[in-house]
Amino acid sequence: MKHLTKTIKYILKSELTNVNNIPIRGYYIGDRARVFRSPYIIIDPGTENIDWMTIRYTTNEVRLDIYGYVQAAMMSDMDIVESLSFLSMDLGKELKNTMMNHIQFYIFTPSEIDGREFYSPQFLVDEYGLTVLEYYNQYPGTAQNPSVRYLYDGRVSDVDYLTVKKEGTFLRASKISCFWKFATPITQIGPDTVGYEY
Repeated sequence: MKHLTKTIKYILKSELTNVNNIPIRGYYIGDRARVFRSPYIIIDPGTENIDWMTIRYTTNEVRLDIYGYVQAAMMSDMDIVESLSFLSMDLGKELKNTMMNHIQFYIFTPSEIDGREFYSPQFLVDEYGLTVLEYYNQYPGTAQNPSVRYLYDGRVSDVDYLTVKKEGTFLRASKISCFWKFATPITQIGPDTVGYEY
């Protein structure tokens, strides 16, 4: 869940930088009561459901919500109220469209070499332009291979538009609910202290 949440933040920072030519002011993990300069985006981890396929395999479904916050109008001027409401809806549409492009991707957990993290395939380049394969080829050995998870099924399941009060301030929010599934092998059954001889 942690790596998925960080990957979504990375994707949004890379691909959704503005809405109607207004820059996104921040990208944060975990919803909170604090009000930031808007528009801003919150990625809020949700639940993980585990379904046993066999005794050696599970399929995991993880859910998270993405909020796009826009400052609500502090006055009764109808034009401003409508304008900010439409801006919130446009931000919701952009969030939905961005996430629809990433319903299937790979997550690379931190390497055992130096803790670097790699993300969806289009982001698998470090600051020197090295791809993951080139990078790991410099460090031969099976213990140094990155752990990879393929999210084979993902969807945007809901889009909601809300008014939220934080720190006495009203915000317009677009909430995008998403889920992804991935398979997990079970490599050990029972405690380490159980031997093979009876």
